[in-house]
Amino acid sequence: KGEGMLIATRFAETTQVHHVARPGGARKQITFYDEPVASASYAPDARFDGFLFSRDAGGGEFHQIYWQETGGGSARLLTDGKSVNRSARWSNAGDRFAYVSTRRNRRDFDLYVADLASDGESRLLLERQGSWSPGDWSPDDRRLIVSRYVSVTESQIEILDLETGRLVPFNRPPEGADSIAYRSIAWAADGRGLFVVSDEGGEFHRLRHWDLDTGRQV
Repeated sequence: KGEGMLIATRFAETTQVHHVARPGGARKQITFYDEPVASASYAPDARFDGFLFSRDAGGGEFHQIYWQETGGGSARLLTDGKSVNRSARWSNAGDRFAYVSTRRNRRDFDLYVADLASDGESRLLLERQGSWSPGDWSPDDRRLIVSRYVSVTESQIEILDLETGRLVPFNRPPEGADSIAYRSIAWAADGRGLFVVSDEGGEFHRLRHWDLDTGRQV
């Protein structure tokens, strides 16, 4: 609603979430846990007056995703409480968020989407081997960038159609060519292109703009 922002502040050994209402304003602590909070983000949809946050328990790094109402009260667990759950990304409309979880086999990170209007109920979007994560939603929320981390020098980007489940590889290097490491990728406002930071063509990361209609850099 434009009435402030969330920040993270570390006290002693833990990082907790605070709200700052205005520039130069005092911070108001919102979370009070023995374990650090890893991330937090307000719902873009004003119908949902609260924010998502993630934290683990006992230092085991089995992160869970929670929903916290702005007005206070107990946080609500949205994930299974057993597997690793992370990388929550809001849709542009703010009614859904994508995240990854190891709930299937405690090893691979599959992609899920949760609907706040359905009490946080989630459905499986993508089942794959390896470490996947959701990226930016397209402006119309019909497509989602997904990435697979292979190593510090290699990652793979694909575009997932949320209605059909079809995956389209993005800028995959030909066999025998050098691998590409992507650092960030986001949709252009018109939904026809992507802004990409990668080390393609050299060790230095550069910002590029790709036209999806032609498959070329512009």
